[in-house]
Amino acid sequence: MTRTLDVYIRNETFVSDKVTRLDEYHRAGLPAYAVIEAVAVDYVSIEELVGTRAEVAHGYADETRHSFWGRIDTATVLAGQGGSDGAPSWTYRLKVIATIGLLDRSVDSQIFQNLTTEEIIKQIFEQHGIAPEEYDFTLDATYPKREYCVQYQESALAFISRLCEEEGIYFYSYVADGEEAEKLYFRDDSSSAKDIPDGLELPYRPGSHGATTEDTLSELHPAHRVRSGKFVSRDFNFMTPQLDVTTNDLTKTAEASAHTDFEVYDYPACYLELADGSTVGEIKSTTLERLNQVRLEAEQVGVHTVAAVSNCPRLTIAHKVKVSDSEDVDGEYFIFACSYHFAIMMQKQDDGSSVEIDSYRCEVELLPIASKYRSPQVTPKPVIHGPQTARIVAPEGSESEEIHTDEHGRVQVKFHWDRAANAYADATCWMRVQQLQTSGSMIIPRVHWEVIVEYMEGNPDRPVVTGRLYNGMFMPPYALPEGKTRTAMRTNSHPSGGGSNEIRFEDKAGAEEIMIHSQYDTQMVTANNKKKNVGNNESLHVKNNSESGVSGNSDTKITKGSQNDIGADQSVSVGGNRKREINAVYGLTSGGDTTVTVGGNQFEMTGNPLEALLAIAAERAAEMAAAAAANAVGQVTAAVQGAVDQVLGPVDDLCAQVDGITGNMNALANGDLGTAAGLVAGASGLPGAGAMASAIAGPPAAMTPAAGQSAGDIAGVNALRAAATGMIQQGASGAMDAVNNALGTGGGDGGGQSGANAAGPEGSVDGVDEAKNTKGPGHQINKVGASHTETSAALRVMAAVNGINTNVGASATQTVGAAYLELILGDRAESVEGMKSETSIGLIVLSKGDETEHVGGAKNTTVGGAVLQSIKGDYSVEAGAPATLIGALHKMDAKGSITFKCGGSEVVLDGGGITITAPIFTCTLPKHHLPKKVSDS
Repeated sequence: MTRTLDVYIRNETFVSDKVTRLDEYHRAGLPAYAVIEAVAVDYVSIEELVGTRAEVAHGYADETRHSFWGRIDTATVLAGQGGSDGAPSWTYRLKVIATIGLLDRSVDSQIFQNLTTEEIIKQIFEQHGIAPEEYDFTLDATYPKREYCVQYQESALAFISRLCEEEGIYFYSYVADGEEAEKLYFRDDSSSAKDIPDGLELPYRPGSHGATTEDTLSELHPAHRVRSGKFVSRDFNFMTPQLDVTTNDLTKTAEASAHTDFEVYDYPACYLELADGSTVGEIKSTTLERLNQVRLEAEQVGVHTVAAVSNCPRLTIAHKVKVSDSEDVDGEYFIFACSYHFAIMMQKQDDGSSVEIDSYRCEVELLPIASKYRSPQVTPKPVIHGPQTARIVAPEGSESEEIHTDEHGRVQVKFHWDRAANAYADATCWMRVQQLQTSGSMIIPRVHWEVIVEYMEGNPDRPVVTGRLYNGMFMPPYALPEGKTRTAMRTNSHPSGGGSNEIRFEDKAGAEEIMIHSQYDTQMVTANNKKKNVGNNESLHVKNNSESGVSGNSDTKITKGSQNDIGADQSVSVGGNRKREINAVYGLTSGGDTTVTVGGNQFEMTGNPLEALLAIAAERAAEMAAAAAANAVGQVTAAVQGAVDQVLGPVDDLCAQVDGITGNMNALANGDLGTAAGLVAGASGLPGAGAMASAIAGPPAAMTPAAGQSAGDIAGVNALRAAATGMIQQGASGAMDAVNNALGTGGGDGGGQSGANAAGPEGSVDGVDEAKNTKGPGHQINKVGASHTETSAALRVMAAVNGINTNVGASATQTVGAAYLELILGDRAESVEGMKSETSIGLIVLSKGDETEHVGGAKNTTVGGAVLQSIKGDYSVEAGAPATLIGALHKMDAKGSITFKCGGSEVVLDGGGITITAPIFTCTLPKHHLPKKVSDS
């Protein structure tokens, strides 16, 4: 018996069971919709119909009907006419669409963070008023939280479809029997689909179209296709970068059973996920592998399908059906597409009349149940083609210029297009920040800065910060266009320090400059050498203390003037040797006391270095130390005489032969063998040349024991003298030429005067008149406003190519542990307003000019050994109080005059004789001889 087909549409205001045409479409992963043409007796405003819920139903009488609920999307009045009974009627064309289909009318840009795909879709439904009872998620797989997912300028429907396609989730609309409401189902496992209602099996009955007595399949069209059989996906995780891509754990391959030579390669192919308890999104290899498999399965859906035609309204989308009675198609299938078509057609009869007949068919697309259905990935992902700007954000309450970052130097921003209420941290994901193209660069954008954001391959889910822009809130550091020639990097102190650090380049012609400003500390580390070259002047100002530590040697060369201004005390302590070389005027001004302490030898050279003269100092020091250790006047006399004869032999025509040392040396010299040994060791490192070695004929003759002296005492003295002579031979050669030049008795030009700064230093030294300032190179000027103390544990050498001028406002004390040697090619002037005290083992003064010494108080000079003074000019000593000169041997030779003045008394020695001027003259001698009476002259 032929079955009767019923088709109708209804909603709250519109009902029609006279449907003339119906086309209804369902496909897994797409919104279902139906287009109906129906006749209504009562007119209903189409404006009232649009947007309302409606049901479309069709099926056979007294059997299970197919029901589809949705919303009227479009309503059109096709015609209005009178019926056969004269009653009016209206024909409508209505489009009913599943509620989710209306979401393609909603376009937005918004950010979702730390949510699964299901949680994101539920939020979208909530935003559009879709209640939880209107959808159902039953998912087989577990899906990770996406760290950052952006819906950007795309409809809500496209966004949901894209996420579902990516994860392998499909959705469909279905109305369960007895329900009067649409429900949207989300599934990910087609193999567990439910059976179609009222029986799983449908037999294949070719040609059985129409409403036959049973539900059948009238057409079966199996199809096989070639599809890509291999999918390869790769991604990059900055948390675990790998240089060898061949072993990259983020490269995954999925293969089908056939056509694996047709490969699809995709990069990047994953999203960042957030593991439980983690705050950093990562690309997980397991997720990449799953997504790659989903892509393959979506491609493989098209390999083998069956298209079928039936008269069965029970065929339902996303359900399972069993095909029987076919030769090669029998089996269970998943219905992934289904459409229903109904029409009332006019059929001509044999008598020429026409009658209405119903035409009804259901078309389905079937996938073998063993194959997993995945919706094809056809919904495009938005691409942001250019850069955008955004504002750096931080936790609520943070001030401008705060720094908010994570361990990777990433920042968070607020996009201008983001309408979410959250304007603080977590408005976006953590974004990596582009740095300068140098290793170690680190610039963290500050809160509220406007930054440039770009996207990896235009993907809204993969933003990076690539730059910064100034705006009305944050202006350039310098006013423009006035400061247009400046290039600067300035960073403000954090938090809210009010200061800044800055590096600035000024490129204005004639005013080029590099400026570095440090708000607090500055640290510079050079692992190897550092070289600094200043073409003109350099200024250094330290408001507090300044420390400089040199593990090795420190050399400072000044070709012009140098001024040290010390407002309080200064202490200079040298543990070893000290050497000063000045090629121009040397001025020292101290407002307080000045103390110089040297643990070893001290050398001061003003003008060109005179290494050979320093060697002479070594000889004298060694000989004096040996003499002091001997503890015998006779032995000291021989030791000193032998050393002077041997080393200063070439100067014997200028210095009279030393004819003996008288007096009690034991009371004046105090030394021991330990001191002598240390002095010899220190002298061994002094510079020299090769000529002096030949001038030394060999060690002096060994001493023989004197009365009361043991052979052991003499052996000790001989050993010391032999060691000293050895040091002389190693380091003192070449001294003869230098001494000849210094004294004007040989070749040379007066000591090799420096050619640099011939006109003297630029500027002036406080307290020194201009005439002295411009004397040229080789002059030394010392001015001390208070007391001046110098202590040298060993040798003290002062050499000047020209003159030395010393002015001490109070007392002066000088202590030298060994010999003190002055080598001066010019004049020497010394003025001490207070008392002057000099103590040394030996004193040698060689001066080519005049020597003047003025002491306002008492003058005490104590020399344990010999005093040798050779002055090419006049020699004058003046003391305001008693002057005492103590030495084992005194040798004073002046080409001009020698003057001693103390108070009102004065003694002058010159070529014309001796002149004594004194209020009272007292001469105490054990024996005296006057060959001529004074009156006889």
